[in-house]
Amino acid sequence: MKKIILTLSLGLLTACSAQTQKAEQNDVKLTPPTDVQSGYVRLVKNVNYYIDSESIWVDNQEPQIVHFDAVVNLDKGLYVYPEPKRYARSVRQYKILNCANYHLTQVRIDFYDEFWGQGLRAAPKKQKKHTLSLTPDTTLYNAAQIICANYGKAFSVDKNKKICTLISLNFIQLLGCREYSIFLQLLLFYCWHF
Repeated sequence: MKKIILTLSLGLLTACSAQTQKAEQNDVKLTPPTDVQSGYVRLVKNVNYYIDSESIWVDNQEPQIVHFDAVVNLDKGLYVYPEPKRYARSVRQYKILNCANYHLTQVRIDFYDEFWGQGLRAAPKKQKKHTLSLTPDTTLYNAAQIICANYGKAFSVDKNKKICTLISLNFIQLLGCREYSIFLQLLLFYCWHF
């Protein structure tokens, strides 16, 4: 009986000290890069949320389905690694866009110890898919329109359409959501037909 009590006491003491070590990790303020890395497009002005244009691909079974990654450069380090001094600087979100109904599904989130979704990866053990219907006249909906116009109908994408998509997405950053709706329609028409 004494051995059981001693074992339980040591177990509780160990558990309490382990929690204390995690609580001692200080908040790490990060300064995300100000220059946008090549191949990434900032989705919202003054927000560190980007689309990785190199990750965009069309499903070969269902051409209305487009897969891509969104990357968030963090302004505060997240302790998600087993090492006590390693923290995440960015989050990479794997998403699926259905161009037929504008449903966006977030499939997976991975943490990285470097900006731009690079470096050592850490993935949560349990992840759930989340699907939402994009609302018209929002930045994400407008970006989805551009992606679908350039990728969502064809199996192959030529270099000009990829460049046109990058230009279109950059206009989302420069202009507001509603300020460019006519311009966006003209640009989409040009990208798709020429």
